[in-house]
Amino acid sequence: MIAYLSIPRLGLKSVPIFDRGLDAHANMVIAPGLAVTHYQFSAPFGSGNAVLYGHDDVDGSVFQHLPDLRAGDIEVTLYSPG
Repeated sequence: MIAYLSIPRLGLKSVPIFDRGLDAHANMVIAPGLAVTHYQFSAPFGSGNAVLYGHDDVDGSVFQHLPDLRAGDIEVTLYSPG
């Protein structure tokens, strides 16, 4: 686990973020359960465009309420442990 994500409008609080890459078939590996995945070949947090992904319909459905975000929602927090 490399960080946590909180998005109050979506009911997400301190969701763990895991660093993952590609499997042997070049498919993106997804962190299991209610978690978010940081694509390890994208930029580290704070230094460019980081790619975050997660399920919206299976295995935890971390982003199932993503359509509920509204223009101007700015309360999205990403923080590292420690």
